[in-house]
Amino acid sequence: MSVTVNISEVRATVARAERELGRVDAILLGWAIVGAEQLRATDHYQDRTTDLRTGTQGKSVTDGDPAEAVMIMDTEYASYVVARGFSNFDEVGQQIEERISQSFDDLERSIAG
Repeated sequence: MSVTVNISEVRATVARAERELGRVDAILLGWAIVGAEQLRATDHYQDRTTDLRTGTQGKSVTDGDPAEAVMIMDTEYASYVVARGFSNFDEVGQQIEERISQSFDDLERSIAG
């Protein structure tokens, strides 16, 4: 007696998962960059030196696993600008977190086929 099991669908799902999971870093970095661009375009403060707008970036953090990406305002006085309400950094950060979550939900559905 023999039993034949066709695992081609499982193999296809694994291949699809490996392919899609390879996009995680790009998804995270992409959304961090989108958030930084949104901040540079919509924040309301005088940036006489352009340092704050130039220092508002999305960056990849490749030190460890899992992958990370950050949205930063890289000046000493950035926290002052945010605290005074001249930047919507926290609001944009929350929106980006929601978009990342939606992207991963989409990714999960894509892997599931």
